[in-house]
Amino acid sequence: MAEIKPYLIINLVLAGLIGLVFLYSGIFSAGKDDHPVPSFYEEITGKPSSSSGMSRAFSEIMRGNINSAREYNPDSPMIFAFFLIQCIQRLVVSLLLLLAVKKTLMAGRKMDMADRTAGVTRRTMGGADRTAGNRPLPGGAYFIRYLLPADVIVSGILFFYCFRGQIRAMIELLTAS
Repeated sequence: MAEIKPYLIINLVLAGLIGLVFLYSGIFSAGKDDHPVPSFYEEITGKPSSSSGMSRAFSEIMRGNINSAREYNPDSPMIFAFFLIQCIQRLVVSLLLLLAVKKTLMAGRKMDMADRTAGVTRRTMGGADRTAGNRPLPGGAYFIRYLLPADVIVSGILFFYCFRGQIRAMIELLTAS
């Protein structure tokens, strides 16, 4: 449990921050133009950035106005989808981790009881999670071992796919000298 506690905390913090972004988008209206967070890039350079209009677009998406959101920023539906999927993914992964830890702890207790009655001690063989008699530890530990890398890979692919327009614009900005 100690190894995944930071991962759980990060997941829940990220889900909370994404929830706050959605709350912000729901409270402030694009029509009223009352968003309190200005575009610092535009204020400094006087030029619009590739992310200009994103707050107003998110507000429109929260109200179901996808076409209007695209007018504010064409990348906004994909970026909004990324945050929505990530919020759900953070919560689901956290729940799965907690269930896997519980399953591992419960199975470990059962194995400890069986080992004690049989007079067997647990040992590690070749760095793998094993018990005496070369029996693998039960399900939850293996589930955790594969869930975390899968979560990172899926999130990375999703990020690059959903933010491809913003990444392309950033590369163009950096190479246009």
